[in-house]
Amino acid sequence: MMKHLLSIVFLTCLLTSGFAQVSYNLHQVEDNSIKIDGILNDIAWQDKEISNSFIQTFPTDSLPAQRSSEVKMAFDQRNLYVAVRCYTPSDDYQVNTLIRDFSFPRTDAFAVFLSPRNDGTNALSFAISPYGSQREGIVANGGLFGVTTAWDSKWNSAVQRDSLGWTAEMAIPFKNIRYDPRDTLWSVNFARNDLQINERSTWSKVPVNFNVASVINYGQLVWKDPAPKTKANVNLIPYASAGLKLDYGDPSKTEATNLSKVGLDAKIGVSQSLNLDVTINPDFSNVRVDQQVINLDRFSVFFPELRPFFTENSDLFSDFGFRRIRPFFSRNIGLSSGSPVNILGGLRLSGNVSDKTRIGLMTMQTEGTADERNLESENYTVAAFQQQVWNRSSIGAILVNKQAFNGARSISGQRNTVAGLDFNLYSKNNYWRGKIFYHQSFEDGFEIDGGAQAVWLNYDDGKWQFAYNHEYVGSNYSAEVGFVPRTGYFRFEHFVIRNFFPKKKNSVVFNHTPKIYYSQYWNSEPTLEGFDRFLSTDLNAWLGYEVTFMNTASLEFKVRELQTQLMQDFDLFGNGDPISADNYRYRDASVEWQTNRRKDFVFSGLVQGGQFYDGTLLSYRANLSYRGWRPWIVVDLNFRRDEIRFDEREDDSPMLIGSNIAVSFSQKIQCNTFVQYNTQLNNFNVNTRFQWRYAPMSDLFFVYTDNYFDDFRAKNRALVLRLSYWW
Repeated sequence: MMKHLLSIVFLTCLLTSGFAQVSYNLHQVEDNSIKIDGILNDIAWQDKEISNSFIQTFPTDSLPAQRSSEVKMAFDQRNLYVAVRCYTPSDDYQVNTLIRDFSFPRTDAFAVFLSPRNDGTNALSFAISPYGSQREGIVANGGLFGVTTAWDSKWNSAVQRDSLGWTAEMAIPFKNIRYDPRDTLWSVNFARNDLQINERSTWSKVPVNFNVASVINYGQLVWKDPAPKTKANVNLIPYASAGLKLDYGDPSKTEATNLSKVGLDAKIGVSQSLNLDVTINPDFSNVRVDQQVINLDRFSVFFPELRPFFTENSDLFSDFGFRRIRPFFSRNIGLSSGSPVNILGGLRLSGNVSDKTRIGLMTMQTEGTADERNLESENYTVAAFQQQVWNRSSIGAILVNKQAFNGARSISGQRNTVAGLDFNLYSKNNYWRGKIFYHQSFEDGFEIDGGAQAVWLNYDDGKWQFAYNHEYVGSNYSAEVGFVPRTGYFRFEHFVIRNFFPKKKNSVVFNHTPKIYYSQYWNSEPTLEGFDRFLSTDLNAWLGYEVTFMNTASLEFKVRELQTQLMQDFDLFGNGDPISADNYRYRDASVEWQTNRRKDFVFSGLVQGGQFYDGTLLSYRANLSYRGWRPWIVVDLNFRRDEIRFDEREDDSPMLIGSNIAVSFSQKIQCNTFVQYNTQLNNFNVNTRFQWRYAPMSDLFFVYTDNYFDDFRAKNRALVLRLSYWW
C-alpha cells in the first residue's frame, strides 16, 4: 500500500502547471525623498510604474475588479515603499475596529505580500485599512491557510481619505525582511478587500478557491537596481511589570502574590536571512486570555499559541505532524496544567541558510517551583531542519528534548525525546497537497511501539476536493512537549466535497456544496479491560450540504452517524455519576447559519439535536455582533447551551455565556473587556486589557483579571501594569 501512495506522490509532482505571471520593475530613489503622509505627491512617485490591472478573486476569478486600484513601489537604502490608491465612490467603509492585526476578510483593506526567497511557500504580509490600522503577519504552507498575525514588525504607514476613495503609503524597513541582497527576483502580490460591494481582488490572479495569500500565485518583483545590504539589525525590547494576585479559593494563601517582573527581549540579525531571538525572564501578562469552551469530548482541547516570542518562523517548529499529533507544541513551555511556570530565559536561531534550506534551533529554561506542584527546573531544546525539494515540496527533520534538572545537574530518568521526519508535498498549481511523516519517542532508550506515522493526500481544483488520510500512534508514543491527546490507535479519514457555481448571472447564491466525511479510530492493542485488538473505538461519518450566498451569508445542514466505544467509565459532568463503559451508537442532525457579515447586526447560530451515548442531546449556539458604532466600538455576545438527558443518570445542561467589548479610542489606544460565565467549569471570568501604544511597537498595558465561582464567590483576582519599549 505504501508503494502505491509513494507513486501517487511522485506523479502529483509531475502533474503541475503554472499561471502566467505579471511583473513589476523596482527602482531605487534617493533617501528621504518619500514622505510617509498618505499623500502621493512626492516627486519620487511621479515616474514610477503603475500596477492597476486588478482581477477579482471573489465572487469570481475571471473578471476585472469593479473598482480600480493603483499601486506603485520604490526603495532606498533603508526602506521598501508601497503606495496605493483605492477608488470608491462611497465613504461608508467597512472597518470594524482600529486595533492592530485586524481581520483582513472582514475589513476594507489593502495588503502587500512579499516572498524574498521566491520559494513558493513562505512570505510576509503587510496590510492597512482606510482608517490607518496596520496588520503584519507570516505566510507559511504556501498561504493556503492565510496569514499568521502573531508576528510583530516595526514599520511606518499613513492613510488619507478623499472624494475619490483612499490612499496609503507604506515604508517597510529592509532590516525587518530576511533576504539575500544578491537575489534580483522576488515574488510579490497585492490584494484589496472591498466589502462595500463584497469584492476581493488581486494584482496577480488568484483562483477563487485559494486564499489571497496563496504564494504560488504571486507575480514577480524585478530589482532593476540592486537591493541594499542592511547594517547589523539589533532590536532591544526591555519591559517592566508590576502587579498583585489574590487567591481567595486557597485558604493557605492569605497574602497577595507579587507579580512584578523585569525582563528583556532582543531580536538580533545574525545575517540577512538568520535571526537570533533572545528572551530573559519573559512575561506574557499582556497576552489575551483563551476563550473558555464546553468540552463534551474525552480528550483535551487544543488552544493556539499566542505568546509573541514563539511566533516568528513558528511554522518551522510547529508544523511537524498533524494538529492532534504534534511532536512540539510551544504552549507546553512555561505552563503546567494551565498554570504559569516562570521561564528564566531562552534563545532561538531561525531562518534561511540558503534559498532552499531553513534551520531552527531553540532552547528554553524554566524555573522549578517551591509550591504544592513541586516542579523541577526543566530545559526544552528543539532543532528543526527543512530542505525544499522539487518545486515547492520539502523534507523536514525535528528533534525535541525535555530534561529535568536539579541545580546544574540533570535528573536521571526524567527526560523525554522525540525525533521525526516529515515530507510535505505541494504541487506547482496547488491542486495537490500531502504529507508523510514518522516520529519516534525515546525515554529509556528506544521504545517499542513508541512511534507515530501518517500519510495524507488532498486534491482541490475549486470544484472537487477530496482527501485520504491514515494515522497510527503507538501505545508507547510519548511527546511531553507536544500535543497528542490520545495514543494507541489506527485512524482512517476521508472526505469528498463538490462545489457547484450557479451559471445565472445575477444569482444570489455563490455556490452549493454537498459534503461527505468519514473518520474512524481503532485501538491498536489489547486492553486490561479485555477489549480486542483493532476494536472500533470512534466513528464520525456525516453528510452535509452548504449554501453560500453572494452577500457573505451561509446555511449548512448536516446529518451524522456516530459510534463511541468507552474503554472505561466516563464522568462527563464530574459529579460521580459516569457514563458506563460500553459500545454506543447514535445519530444527530444540525443546521447552522450565518447572516450578512457586512451589516450592523451580524448573527450566527447552530441547533443540533439527536442521540448522545444512551441519552439525548439538544444543543444551541449563537453569536451576535453589533458594529453600528464601528470602528470605535464592537460588541460580541456568545451563547451555548447543551441540554443532555439520560434515562438512568443525572441530567445536566452545561451553559456558556460570553461577551466581548472592544473599544478603539484611536489607533494607539484600545480597551478590550472579555466576560465569560461557564457552568461546566463553575467559573465566571472578567478580563480587561487596556493598551496604549505610546511609541512604535512600544506599549503600556493595564490588565485586570477576576474569577468567581458560579455563586459569585471570589476565586482569584489579579492586576498587572506592564511597560515595554522597542529600542
